[in-house]
Amino acid sequence: MQLQEHRRELEATGAEIVALTFEAPEHARSYLEETGWPWPMLMDRDRRVYRAYGLIQGSTWSVLGPHLWPGYVKLMFSKAARVKKPHDDVYQLGGNFVIDGNGRIVLAHRSRNPLDRPPVEALVKALADA
Repeated sequence: MQLQEHRRELEATGAEIVALTFEAPEHARSYLEETGWPWPMLMDRDRRVYRAYGLIQGSTWSVLGPHLWPGYVKLMFSKAARVKKPHDDVYQLGGNFVIDGNGRIVLAHRSRNPLDRPPVEALVKALADA
């Protein structure tokens, strides 16, 4: 939801924003409908792209450890939250990448836990500097 909140700012950079998921198509469609995700979503069921970008599976501690509980509670009580039973691999970690017009990765943020994302300002700065 953080990206959607900054939609105008991100789109003003001329960037193309794409989500990548390994989830089953029905779960991806449900996510798009529930969140109103405005950009394309690509499917990577076999996780080739995840591996190519160094996105790993986290440990039980890094994904479910008590150090994350305050963040999960905050998320559960946010306007955007819809807590559901997990349906795919909860251990697969994601990331955020900014790739310039020449195909160079100018920002690579590989998440250390499910709540670990760079601030949108860092993404916008990387786009502006690219």
